[in-house]
Amino acid sequence: MNMALAGLVVLVLGDSHMAGRDYLIASLHDALLAEGASVHSYGMCGASADAWLQKTTVSCGRAERHDKAAPIAETGKQEYTWTIRADREASPQSGARRSGRCDGRLRLAAIAEGMDL
Repeated sequence: MNMALAGLVVLVLGDSHMAGRDYLIASLHDALLAEGASVHSYGMCGASADAWLQKTTVSCGRAERHDKAAPIAETGKQEYTWTIRADREASPQSGARRSGRCDGRLRLAAIAEGMDL
């Protein structure tokens, strides 16, 4: 380990290759962690780039993973997309930040804003 990414926060957004529990959300995420980064990964199966900008649905699921936690994968079913624009407008006053808990959308918004939850 050469710690080339030590101290950096890496946000990984992807399509179906990031949405499967045994695909890049495991191998790429682990490789970035091994280089010292704090990593937050999101994948949506069947998502195009614009799906991250406006709420829609994906037909085959989504997954997320944060740092050393196991992936949370909702595969094989229709799911709403995470959207950066809508989530960036999410209010930190929702109570999730104060309690120390947050759902994936608020975490995605916080990471996009450079906040530490």
